[in-house]
Amino acid sequence: MVTRRGYLSSTGGFADGFTSGFGLMNQAYTDKRKLDQAEEAMQYERERDAAQDAESLRRYDASESAAERRFKAQQKSADRQAGLEEQQLTAQNQANKISSGIAATRAETELLKQKGETANREALEAEQAKAEYLTRATNAYGRINTMLQAPAGTYNYDQVIAAIDETQGGALDIRALLGADFQADIAGMTSELRKGLESGNLDLNHRAILDGLTSLFDGRRGRLIGKTVDDTFVNAPDQFKTGDWEVLDRFVTNVKQNESDPAMLSAMVSVRVVNKKTGESAYYDAPLTENRGAGASPAGISIEQALDSIAGTSMLLQEIEKFRPEIERGLIRQKFGDDNVKFENAVDAEIQRTLKRAAEDGEDAKSIIPTKTNGSLTIDDHRNLARSKVLGTGRGEKLDFRGDRLRVISEAKDQLDPILARALFKDADDQEKRIVFSGSEILRMNAIDDRRSLEEYIATLAKNKGGYFKGPRRKNAGRGIAATATRRGE
Repeated sequence: MVTRRGYLSSTGGFADGFTSGFGLMNQAYTDKRKLDQAEEAMQYERERDAAQDAESLRRYDASESAAERRFKAQQKSADRQAGLEEQQLTAQNQANKISSGIAATRAETELLKQKGETANREALEAEQAKAEYLTRATNAYGRINTMLQAPAGTYNYDQVIAAIDETQGGALDIRALLGADFQADIAGMTSELRKGLESGNLDLNHRAILDGLTSLFDGRRGRLIGKTVDDTFVNAPDQFKTGDWEVLDRFVTNVKQNESDPAMLSAMVSVRVVNKKTGESAYYDAPLTENRGAGASPAGISIEQALDSIAGTSMLLQEIEKFRPEIERGLIRQKFGDDNVKFENAVDAEIQRTLKRAAEDGEDAKSIIPTKTNGSLTIDDHRNLARSKVLGTGRGEKLDFRGDRLRVISEAKDQLDPILARALFKDADDQEKRIVFSGSEILRMNAIDDRRSLEEYIATLAKNKGGYFKGPRRKNAGRGIAATATRRGE
């Protein structure tokens, strides 16, 4: 029945028309009986032909309708199959995306886990190494004290030197503590601290205090110095994470009390990096971290701890000073044997060299001792430094990194000035004023090669400072105006 109704619905128009026409013609034939037989026969023939034509048409239509139905059914089947395949493909793509996302998340989680485990392991190893060093160095100090106070001939200088060697590489390094430069830094810091505490006006960022803190941290630099900058250096600009840059040094640039805990201090350091391929150097600023590690958390230093460390270092220097003559005598014997004249001649030659260099560089330069101008150095300063250099104590001659950093910042400001001039804010009188950026911000700008990235960084800083960045941003492929001083000269 279902099929039948479907069939009639497809051909009803033709069948109904035929039936109605035949009925009317039959009625006409009955009503017109007077018509002659010939005409009646002709009419019958016409009706029969019409019936045959209608039947042929009906059969043709039925055949076409069946074919159409088959085609439509096939088309629907094909469409359903295509739809199913499309749905399956979409579902598979979604499954693939989900699987990829899960895999990526798992990989990222595993990487973070590995990094965390690596950081924890490195921190543990650093603490263990530190504990082992302190034990070794403390024992060495005890042996040195015993040997130098024992009757003559009980111990020889080789034994003293061996004990001194065991203190190398850390905060208790006797050679470093005997250095004239180190002692000058500590003396300057303690003097400034004493003045500030007595007057009630202590400036933690006084140059003498910063230099003294740098010297204190110098023996506690952990694994940072000499390490290649990579993704573990969370505070380094991305431009230095190419594998080509190595940490050369770092020094304290700023110390302040913690706002949430005034009993704690936090410090900023400037890290000097050098390109291993070109020799080019640059700076970036970062917070002082735990164990001086690249990816460690910022370190919090209690004021009490800092003062205790300074006082402890001063007391240690005083103790070492008691034995300085004997220690130096051992170092002289190690390098010059019993020829004291040869040693004095080496010291005199070194004094002449530093005096000549100081004269050539000028009185205002700090080319001999970074914390003092050349013009302020006395002959005793030159002699003490010369003895340290000849005996291998102290830190040796070093670039005035603090002054060099300021030079880099100044040069970067000059070259970035056209861009920096577009970073503005409005004052109380609705007048546009230039935003002042810190030295740390200038150094980070200086590390950005791409002009667009540089302008985006400045615009972000300006917005964070309550201002805005004015003017169009232009594309500039390749190395841009923000290259370091050396690169700008290429």
